[in-house]
This record gives sequence, C-alpha cells and structure tokens, in this order.
Amino acid sequence: MTKDTGMLDQTVLRLGDTSITGASIIAAALVFLACMALSLLIRRAIRIAAKDRVDPNKGTLGVVTRMIHYSLVIVGFVAAMQTLGINLGVLFGAGAIFAVGLAFAMQSIAQNFVAGVILLAERAIKPGDILAVDGKIVEVQDMGIRATIVTATNGERLVVPNSTLIQNTVTNYTLKDPMYRIDVIVGVGYDADTDAAKAVLMSVVENLAAEWKSPRPPEVLMTDFADSSIVYTVSVWTGNPWNVRRQRAEMREHVWKALGAAGVVIPFKQIDLHVISTPKADPGAAAGLSG
Repeated sequence: MTKDTGMLDQTVLRLGDTSITGASIIAAALVFLACMALSLLIRRAIRIAAKDRVDPNKGTLGVVTRMIHYSLVIVGFVAAMQTLGINLGVLFGAGAIFAVGLAFAMQSIAQNFVAGVILLAERAIKPGDILAVDGKIVEVQDMGIRATIVTATNGERLVVPNSTLIQNTVTNYTLKDPMYRIDVIVGVGYDADTDAAKAVLMSVVENLAAEWKSPRPPEVLMTDFADSSIVYTVSVWTGNPWNVRRQRAEMREHVWKALGAAGVVIPFKQIDLHVISTPKADPGAAAGLSG
C-alpha cells in the first residue's frame, strides 16, 4: 500500500515550478467527472420537474439545460486545473504565442463557438422554432455550441454552422408568435366580371380560414394588370408555418375548382404578333442602278 502511494506521489509532469503527480491527475479527473455528473443530475431534474408543463426537447428548457451544462464544464475545467496546482493565468501567459497560432488555425471553430454562446444567451432562435435558412423552411431540432441541427420540410437533416445564423439574415416565423400569411397569385381574364371573380375568391379563402382556424381575417386584393390577366393576391393566415407548402397547394386547388365552377377563366399567357408587310423591290429600278 505504501509502495503504491509512493508511486502516485511521484512527479509525472513539471510545468514551471508546478509538479504534477499521479495523485493530482486522478484527483483532477475526479473533480471534472463530478462536475459532469452534477450537470447530468441537474438537467435530468429540470426535465422531470418541467415534464408536465413544457416539451422537454424544445424551447426555453433546452436553452436553459445547455447553458447549465456548458457552465459546469467550465467550472469543472477550472477546478481540475486548480486541483493540479496549475495557475491558469501563468499557463495562458506561457502559451500565448501558441494560443495565437492556434486561434488562426481554428478561426472557423472559434467563430462558431462564440456564435453558439450568443444564440443560447439571446434566445432569438430556440429548439422548435421554424426558420427560413438559404431559401428552405426548417425546424430547429437541437442547438449545439458549434452548430445547429435543423430538419427541412422534405425530411432532410441539416447541420447549420452557428456563425451562419448570426451573420446572415434569418427569418424566424415563430419568434414572437407562429402566425404566417400564405399568399397565392391568381390571374383572371380581362373580359371577366371582376366583382364575381373577387366574390368567388373571397368565398374560397373564408372557408379555408374557418377550416384552418386562421388568427386573422383573409384578404383578396387586385394587385396588378399583367399582359394577359388581371392579377389578384389571395391571402390566408395560418398558425402553423411548418405546413405552409401543403396549405398553399390546397389553396391553389380550391381556387382552381371554384373559378372553374363559376365560369371565370384563368387565361394562358398570350402574345400578339403583328406582321407588317413591306413593298417588294422593283427589279427594273435595281437594274438601272446597277447600269
């Protein structure tokens, strides 16, 4: 027993005036693991306590548990270094040159790390939010310290670097509320009865608004005079932005059937081509000129 204890007290590594022994390494590892275990217990307790109130995988709860985890990771690291007897100030000062070179080499990783901390702190984007990223509608599944995992409407899982969400303009459809306006463009012929056409379109969107429990009244607006048609924009509000693609298709189907039943024509694009004839050249005159 005495022999084993003596081996643990032997110096394994020396940093400046600090001697690191096997015993101190084991103690530092136990301190760090204790912080990790504490993080796990606290997060599990929070999820159990909030199970009947909120979805434990989404929203504020996910942000809170991640902040707790990363905070305890930092505390565990600092406590482990102190257990080893390492002065972090001296360590950082001694490795300043190396740290600068490493920072240049890992600039992208460091940028995403800082962006992840900002996202978790600001809570402008949370798990469960519906976003528009690079032209795609996505739902946030998990927010990491380097990247955010999202799911697109076609089922694709995308890994989005946190710096992308910080540096680019991102639409968050559920930042304050989930309301989203679905617009469909409809063209009717210039010979159509505009009052009748508008009445048909209004009937369609009112029925859809009632079916979808729309939070705001629908609209039918004449928005343009195109080359071949009078253009209307029909709008219905929805409380679920995730279903926008399906609901927009449903709107188009209802509009098409309703206008067809009412005898209102949706015209094809038409181009009028006018051919202007020119007088034929006089052969005699041409011969005279040549002579």
